[in-house]
Amino acid sequence: MSLDGYISPIASLPLEVLLDIFAICTECPGDELILLNLASVCRYWREVILNSPLVWQHICLDDRRKIEASHAQARLWLAHSGSLLLDVHVQLTSSDMLLPLLSPLVAYISRWRTCTIAAEREEVTVFSELTAEGIRPHLEQLEIELRGAEDFMGTSSSTDIGGSPTFRSLSSSYTPKRHDVAMHVTMCELPDPSFLCPMRLTTLSIAETSVEVTTDLGRILRFLTALPSLETFHFSGWWPHDGSPMPPDALPVAHLPRLQTLFIRNTCIVRSLLAHIDAPALTILSLRHTNIDFEVRHDTYARIVEEGDSEDEAHDFSQSPWSDRATGMGLRALIRRSNPPLELLDMDYADMRTKDFRWCFDRLDHLREFRIVASDMSDTVIKLLSPYQSTSKCVAEDGSSFEEFKVTRVRLPMLSTLDLSFCQRLSGDAVAAALRSRVLLTDAIADNKTCRTLVHVSIVGCSDFLIPHAVALTPVLGNRLHVS
Repeated sequence: MSLDGYISPIASLPLEVLLDIFAICTECPGDELILLNLASVCRYWREVILNSPLVWQHICLDDRRKIEASHAQARLWLAHSGSLLLDVHVQLTSSDMLLPLLSPLVAYISRWRTCTIAAEREEVTVFSELTAEGIRPHLEQLEIELRGAEDFMGTSSSTDIGGSPTFRSLSSSYTPKRHDVAMHVTMCELPDPSFLCPMRLTTLSIAETSVEVTTDLGRILRFLTALPSLETFHFSGWWPHDGSPMPPDALPVAHLPRLQTLFIRNTCIVRSLLAHIDAPALTILSLRHTNIDFEVRHDTYARIVEEGDSEDEAHDFSQSPWSDRATGMGLRALIRRSNPPLELLDMDYADMRTKDFRWCFDRLDHLREFRIVASDMSDTVIKLLSPYQSTSKCVAEDGSSFEEFKVTRVRLPMLSTLDLSFCQRLSGDAVAAALRSRVLLTDAIADNKTCRTLVHVSIVGCSDFLIPHAVALTPVLGNRLHVS
């Protein structure tokens, strides 16, 4: 029988049927490069595949391949799929690799139709179920949960992706054009930036959730470099410990030009972290549960002397002298490097030395809200809020002479909210005197541009602030004073 002119059955298939076959082939996990294999069969198939975005909608990534190869694969699929929706499939042997594998794709999450994560268990996210009808998702927030290796062994294995869903809706945050979602990942350690593509995320939280985790500040700072658009950063430790003893001069500086909000909680690395973040746009700083009543074993600053490292000349009492010094020196370093326009400083079981309060109050000219809980701050600190006299010079137009004159000023000139809670070392007399003298002046001179007056004062649980002190302040503050 002659084969001349013979046409194989598959060659006679309509193009639409052939494309359907190719699309079905890509949906079978286990061969993430099947499209490339099909494209190598013949020139016709290659032309069909390379010019048909439909068959590039399903992308399968496997952490057993080199990360560089997976990133190249992701870029290839993105380029050939046009603007069509994507079905993302991730095959994991280690949960640490989930974020590196997805990092080239997160900028295009608005095109994701589904995401399947196959590990010890399989999780399928259908994005149309997370967002309002007709509105595409936008990845706004990344939440990283750091666990110890022992914790994974206690569940299923290192591929366990945690009990929380990987993606969830931020229902209170959406616009007619986009619906924000959060991504939650569980891992043993943060990935190196070389494993990541830059991600345009605005909110990051890192939480250590196990005593097995040792804080690795160097890795945290390097990870932050992959997030140049970060606006909010939360870091929460699990237990106050030394962290990795890396000398300060060996740590990188994370440049975060858009960072506006920084929360640090339950950790001993406050000084090192604040000293190695460049945040010139920072407006909110919250330090919580960073006081400790012991000195860490491996203090990386023990043999380093910086301006302000000397003993506090005030010699005021403190239950947490080591952490007071660390917090104060960290805040000094942040202000020196970035000079941020801080508007809110929140300190809850976080404290500083008297000399650090003075240094910071002299420089925080934009601060509007100061909240402090359980501080050992002394009367010397609260008196810093009183008006004080400074000397100014008036130079003649020809520069031949100048005249000195006294000017009454206040520190923290934009302060409008003051919350003092459970500050047991403060005397009621000092608080009443400082606030009375300040408000009498600022009520008269406040212009809301260079100076504000106090509009909210809350004094809670300060044992020496008694009824007579509240009575003395009432004529000045009126209903602006809240005492409990």
